[in-house]
Amino acid sequence: MPRRSRRRPSCGTTVGVDVEDLDRRLGAAVAAFDPRIRRELARILELPDAERALEIGRMHRITAGSELSELLIDLEADERVRRLVLAEVHSQLRE
Repeated sequence: MPRRSRRRPSCGTTVGVDVEDLDRRLGAAVAAFDPRIRRELARILELPDAERALEIGRMHRITAGSELSELLIDLEADERVRRLVLAEVHSQLRE
C-alpha cells in the first residue's frame, strides 16, 4: 500500500486512491502558481468560513473568470480537498 510522502490533515479514507499519485499531482498543480499567488491562496484559505466566502465573492466580482477565483470557488465545494490544497501550499511556501 502506498505511503504518504508528507503529513496531511485527516481527511477520512478513500478507497482506491493512490495517495502518492495524489501527492505528486497536487504538488505539481500548486507549484505551477507563482509564489505570490500561493501566499494569497493560503491567506484566503485560512480565513474563517464567512470571511472566506466574502473574500472569494469580492475577488470573483473583481477578477471574474480568473484561475485563482475559479479555484477558490471549486475548493469551497469540498472541505477535505481545500485542507489538502492548503497543506500543500504551506509545504511549498516553507521550501
